[in-house]
Amino acid sequence: MKVFAFITAKGGCGKSSLTLEAATVFGNMYGKDKVLVIDLDQQLSISKNCGADTEAPNILDVLQGEVPIMDAVQHNDLFDIIIASPKLARADNIFDRAEEDEYLLADVLDFAKDTYDYVFIDPAPSRNILQEMLYIAADYIVIPTRVDESSLDAVVTTENELNRLTNGRNKKSHAKLIGYVLNEYNKQTALGQMALETLEQSSEEKDNNPFIATVSSAIRVSEAKTLHTAVCRTEKSSKTGREIYAIVEQMLEKIGEDA
Repeated sequence: MKVFAFITAKGGCGKSSLTLEAATVFGNMYGKDKVLVIDLDQQLSISKNCGADTEAPNILDVLQGEVPIMDAVQHNDLFDIIIASPKLARADNIFDRAEEDEYLLADVLDFAKDTYDYVFIDPAPSRNILQEMLYIAADYIVIPTRVDESSLDAVVTTENELNRLTNGRNKKSHAKLIGYVLNEYNKQTALGQMALETLEQSSEEKDNNPFIATVSSAIRVSEAKTLHTAVCRTEKSSKTGREIYAIVEQMLEKIGEDA
């Protein structure tokens, strides 16, 4: 079982959208019953966008040991999903780092490893214990960003956070950064070129040379989410659909290199 997360330290960079689209592509390629999405966002963004039942058992129930992980799974038209809970906003008060609650997500995923080939985790919108859980549970990280300066600064923050957990004294995480996705990219603008060059430099500095992919517009993705579907399902041949499929191809190439 391979666990992926699109994660960055800044909101509004397309984490949930990329999670939904990439998970849909993996479901199309390998069977939707082999792909599990876990929503850690207290706003239930991806849960709502894929049309899941938001009153069903959720990931907080699972992490607190009230519901077995497989009993919280919903079978969706796009992929299987475990929804989030608004109560995740209080995660730092619910879970205790001193008791190693940071490992809970990795532990519960162990009970799903014989059922799913691929798991996508949609991050929490803020840096808290849920982020630690995600980094520890994930095998592969892709950092989404936009062309503005604050989003690019968040790339560095995310890289530093991952480095702290993978190379720190306790080496809590084994996750590998495999790629960057630059959203709302326009090659005709100076800002777009600057952002791309910044990511290229970051990639060149790393031994595994994470891939760099671009998505030109988020309009089709937003429209698809409103209809509880994905561009990669309804408009696979559109420019956005092709861009998403290209991202998935590069993700698969990177995990193939890791095999």
